[in-house]
Amino acid sequence: MWTSFDGTLESRTLETIASRVQGRATIVDLAAEGLAVRRGEVLARFDDSTLAAESVRLENELARADADLDALEFAEIPLAQRDLEAEIAEVRSQAETEQAVLTESQELTARKLIPEREVEQGRRRVAALRARLDQLEQRQTLLDKHAHPAKLARARADVSAARAQLGQVRLQLTNCVLRAPVEGLVVYLPIYAGTEYRPVRVGDAVFPNQPFMALPDPSNLLVQVYVPESDLARVRPGERARIQPLAFPDNVLTGAVESLGPAAQARPGYPAWQRYVRATVRFEGGGPWLRPGMSLRVDLLTVQREQAVLAPRAAIRWDSGAAVCRVRNRLGAELRHVTVGAGNAQWIEALDGLRPGERVVLP
Repeated sequence: MWTSFDGTLESRTLETIASRVQGRATIVDLAAEGLAVRRGEVLARFDDSTLAAESVRLENELARADADLDALEFAEIPLAQRDLEAEIAEVRSQAETEQAVLTESQELTARKLIPEREVEQGRRRVAALRARLDQLEQRQTLLDKHAHPAKLARARADVSAARAQLGQVRLQLTNCVLRAPVEGLVVYLPIYAGTEYRPVRVGDAVFPNQPFMALPDPSNLLVQVYVPESDLARVRPGERARIQPLAFPDNVLTGAVESLGPAAQARPGYPAWQRYVRATVRFEGGGPWLRPGMSLRVDLLTVQREQAVLAPRAAIRWDSGAAVCRVRNRLGAELRHVTVGAGNAQWIEALDGLRPGERVVLP
């Protein structure tokens, strides 16, 4: 006994394609739908004019930051250090000279050759020069330890920031060209474009990570069937299957149930109380006329008996919970209770109450 289900042809491997450009990206080129592409071939291009202009601006900013760093590291700081060292050397020399003059003046004062006020003036000049020398040496220490390294750190940070921003924009420019990650068949996915929900096309703007294209592998197809939970007990992995594409009803494929899904779930468009289990069916044969997404009629072998008495399902009705049917005899027809077993849309198994060859009354 075969039980019929609606099925869908799907690819075992399906790559969805989405934009990796930050912000909205406008499509300027698309690979033709249905085109078989190899890995690395171009699938889509986005408008990169804004990013190209931003890249030029950031290249100029990086060049300026590099130049500022070079000027600071190899010109401004070394020149400032040399100027300060020269000033320190000059003040130190002046202080040493004034100290020598002061020593000589003190000797002359002791001999009453010069007045004491000149010695006092000499002391003040030596003290001022030493204070100036201490100030310059302290400044040199602070500049070498804190100010100059801080300037260099800021300049290097500016270079790093400019380089990172430029690298990000260059990556976005690279992302403006989408290439196939695997071999497959180009399939456009519907997107919301204004008030429309339709397949993507040139001129549409897409958001980051918004799928707009898929690449199913047409050489590795399977059948997906959703089995109502009321029929689940009769569907087992390994059972035979007959597959009939609705577009090609004369091409019947053979296959077998490969696996059953782990959970029963509701399906969109069906009553919420009804649950279905997804069954995967593998098949043999096929050809280029098969397309992912095709609708199929799938007959699964759910019951197999060596001998069975079958009655038309339409002849069986229910009376107070018991199955009955009308059986023709010489006087007309008699009502008979029947014990029923497995069945499908056309036939039902009569376990007791009917014999082969008897005629039943259809409504």
